[in-house]
Amino acid sequence: LILNVCIPPATASTYNNAAIEYNAKDNFIYLAQVNAGSTNIYKYYVGLASQVFACPVLTTPTYTYNYGISNFSIDQNGDVYTISNYTAATGTAKFTKVTLATGAVLVTQTVQFPAANKPTSLGNGDLTFVANGKLYVVFEASATTSKLYEITNYGVSSNATAVFLKDIPN
Repeated sequence: LILNVCIPPATASTYNNAAIEYNAKDNFIYLAQVNAGSTNIYKYYVGLASQVFACPVLTTPTYTYNYGISNFSIDQNGDVYTISNYTAATGTAKFTKVTLATGAVLVTQTVQFPAANKPTSLGNGDLTFVANGKLYVVFEASATTSKLYEITNYGVSSNATAVFLKDIPN
């Protein structure tokens, strides 16, 4: 809804390169828009349930990263994780923990997808944390199927693993 209603045409050159996340730690919504090798992050206050939501004016990014991201998610501690640089032949991607304000890399890991259940790309999909801290991702595997994974061992210096859970119809 926010992507379709609140984002002005000058900002949303394409919805395919935009992602949105809620940060429970600071009660802000963050919109990431990828443009030719950089990422603009827009931040705005959600408000309280009793308030009427008004679309923010998103003209100047709150933060700009000097690299593009495929997807991002914010955990319960307010930490930002991105996934990018997927190599289909090996089933690996770069999984990175970054600082929200600057995009500075804190931890970079390789995430390994199972050989028998690799996604075709990271372009169509999403990642999300749930309340208990688990991280789930879903990425397209074909025109009719996506694959659901749990990412384990994230945010540390060793590699992360994508544990295949199930196929999901698109």
